[in-house]
Amino acid sequence: RDIKPENILLQGGRPMVADFGIALAVSAAAGGRMTETGLSLGTPHYMSPEQATAEREITGRSDIYSLGCVLYEMLTGNPPHTGASAQQIIMKIVTEEAAPVTKLRKAVPEYVAEAVAQAVEKLPADRFESAKAFADALAGQGTAAGPRRTRTQSSVAGAHSRSITLSALSAFAVLSVLLALSVLAAWGWLRSDPPSAGPVRLTVELPDSLEVRGGQLAFLPSMAFSRDGSLLAFVGDPGRTAGGVALPQRLFVRRLADPEVRELAGTLGASGPAFSPDGEWIAFVGADRTLRRVPAAGGTAQVLIDSVTSLSWGDDGGLYFTRPSGVWVLGTDGAVPELLVAVDSSAGVFALSFLDVLPGSRTALARVRDVSGTLYTAIADLGAGRLRAERLPGLSARFVPPGWLLFESDQSILSAIRFSPRTGRTEGSAVRLAEPVERLQNGGVDFAVAANGTLAVRWSRGTRLGPTRLVQIDPRGGSRILRDDGRRYDQPRLSPDGRQLLVRVDAAAFNTGDLWVIELASGAMTRLTTGNNSYRASWSRDGSRVFYMTGNASTSRVMTKPWDGSGADSVVLDRTGIAEFAEGPVGGWSLLRTYEQRDILLVPTDSIAAAETRAFVTGPSNETDATLSPSGRLVAYQSDETGRGEVYLRSVPGPGSRIPVSTAGGLHPNWSRDGRILYFRNGTMLMAATIGQIPALAVVRRDSLLSADFLEDGLNVTALPDQRGFIAAVGAERRALVPFRLDVITNWQSLFEPSRGRR
Repeated sequence: RDIKPENILLQGGRPMVADFGIALAVSAAAGGRMTETGLSLGTPHYMSPEQATAEREITGRSDIYSLGCVLYEMLTGNPPHTGASAQQIIMKIVTEEAAPVTKLRKAVPEYVAEAVAQAVEKLPADRFESAKAFADALAGQGTAAGPRRTRTQSSVAGAHSRSITLSALSAFAVLSVLLALSVLAAWGWLRSDPPSAGPVRLTVELPDSLEVRGGQLAFLPSMAFSRDGSLLAFVGDPGRTAGGVALPQRLFVRRLADPEVRELAGTLGASGPAFSPDGEWIAFVGADRTLRRVPAAGGTAQVLIDSVTSLSWGDDGGLYFTRPSGVWVLGTDGAVPELLVAVDSSAGVFALSFLDVLPGSRTALARVRDVSGTLYTAIADLGAGRLRAERLPGLSARFVPPGWLLFESDQSILSAIRFSPRTGRTEGSAVRLAEPVERLQNGGVDFAVAANGTLAVRWSRGTRLGPTRLVQIDPRGGSRILRDDGRRYDQPRLSPDGRQLLVRVDAAAFNTGDLWVIELASGAMTRLTTGNNSYRASWSRDGSRVFYMTGNASTSRVMTKPWDGSGADSVVLDRTGIAEFAEGPVGGWSLLRTYEQRDILLVPTDSIAAAETRAFVTGPSNETDATLSPSGRLVAYQSDETGRGEVYLRSVPGPGSRIPVSTAGGLHPNWSRDGRILYFRNGTMLMAATIGQIPALAVVRRDSLLSADFLEDGLNVTALPDQRGFIAAVGAERRALVPFRLDVITNWQSLFEPSRGRR
């Protein structure tokens, strides 16, 4: 397992393979792995694919591969695969074919080149079965296996003049391999089998300014693999701005064995990428919910169909996608799409999304939302036009041939379990693969997996959150610190009377915060919730209670509690899929926003529990951060209908026209206490829009107030009364405490294999 030029010594014209006893001793002591790099024992340039991925069974054909690499280097000057780091080399070994020897050195006889090519085949079964067979092929006496190994008689005859040199090379090869195998065999009698090899994890290197992000539709995965696992497409944020406004994310591709990252033009606002079976195209959902595709090599993006919520490319070449009406397919001829599985409310199904078409394109995994709001994964029988009764684990489940299911077993844990697509049932126990993995907005975790099992995970941004301080800022930019104690404060919300501050507090974790109330006059803090993942809190109209969300997309509830903790928590609305809630005036309308469709709904304030909603802002774009004015007669919200975030106004209950508030990008609207001014972020600035309603609703003026660089991302500013300034959550450190990380994991299937005993 360590054949390389440095370990082959020549003495008196005879080759001697050295260092094998040392290599195996180190392997036994280190558990078969290098502790510093996490790579399997061996030199990367000469490692076989099975050794590079730390497979359990390593046979003599691994040594034939390594010796083939040595011969390749002797003939061409370089090993078959090279790179700037061990990780790059291993990725090439696993995913790329070696260039033919004759492409680099035309003088090499064809049958020699064929023998080398067979020696460095990816699969052990495709290599020579013995060292003698390898030596015979090098001498022109054997027959190489496989369709591309055929030779002509002229090639054999034409190489006769080199027989003396090749005979010496053959003897060198035979002696090297035989000695390697004999040492390995002898060693096996003296010791137990090496410890079982586990998964191999490699960090994908990206430019410092580039991060993988969730895209405009944050409930869709941010990345996808080509079928062979060699090419990764992902939604990236390059950190660029235009006119001070952050540009939307777009698609990038990176070949795992190559550090170069390429941006794909025409993909602004992309979400949920998927490769075509041949790897030539990447389909994605645009910011306007259109289904689009772009050449993986770069080119012009094409719009195919509209009103799409998720997609999957079947191995029959069809583009399968979901709409509110069900599962559809767009055939390879690009004709009119066909409805395959219709949403049937009479059968308890409200919506289908998050599609993964299984091999054969007859069935698919689909996320189901039933009429009660519960989310689960089911098998969609595309041929029969129905959903099977089986419920599968997870909300972002993916199938991996020949029989695995990858899913989130908890909020940020990616797990795998054996799965039979024929029976629709899982088998055995699940095994954890990675945690904490970045969560998708309406449940599930963010990962990509190729048909060969190569897995990419986006580690949770929870590692990126650092402590913040609460700061009071006056209109001129002056500030004073209210709280700075090493904890993380976010989502501050001022009470209607301006005396208490509601804030979410945690210890730099993600989605684990509790709510506290701070008396601004005395600074005293009172804990309001404990351990129930409270977020998106708001005050009741009279200031006596607070409302807040708990759980996630599959377990969300709207809760309420007296602000001073004098009463128990009670459920306001128990309906899966609610992401935001704001109480409206008595006799008026309260506001809801959904996870799945990102639509804004209205519900009568006097009968919230009945959840008799009516549509307010709907459509293919994403509406977020909706907020009611103090009077309850206006709603400000953020929408990406133009391809980037902008702030808009609408009158309640509608259906009046929407009024643009921001003109060059806008995020996180926030009302003044009197409802006359709407604050929002515009790139690096905090803006103020003065709202007039006579003779008609309109934005009277827009003013730049002060730099917003100090603000944390999200809903982290609240306005003080009488335009006296703001209270904001300010990052003690602007960026991550721990760098962003995207990892590739191979050989995770080995976790399911039973351990082996001694011989």
